[in-house]
Amino acid sequence: MWSLGITLLELAHGEPPLSELHPMKALFQIPYRNPPTLNEPSKWTPAFAEFIGLCLKKDPKQRASIATLMDHPFVHNNLQPVSILVGLVARYLVAKSAADAAEQQEPEEDKTEEETKADALRDKSEHE
Repeated sequence: MWSLGITLLELAHGEPPLSELHPMKALFQIPYRNPPTLNEPSKWTPAFAEFIGLCLKKDPKQRASIATLMDHPFVHNNLQPVSILVGLVARYLVAKSAADAAEQQEPEEDKTEEETKADALRDKSEHE
């Protein structure tokens, strides 16, 4: 649940909490700081802020269960049919196909040394 709350904050802010710190320093500070919250709560619905707060309880025993979160208004008020993903996946596959085709047409001399080595390793592993 903690990771879900952190992921939601990252999506809202564009970066994870404590991103201004070196990752190791951030890890050591997490236990001593209050749980992170939305920087500008007024930009978000109260249900979203509450949902994040339920995920980010310091004591894991006090965090909401998945069953509780699935019944939360933030989830219920934003449910979309699974079919909405079909269009998104289709757009992704078209974009990926176009990017792959463009990469295939890229002349060898434009590749970096790392890309050339990666291609060689990939070719070698495919033939083994």
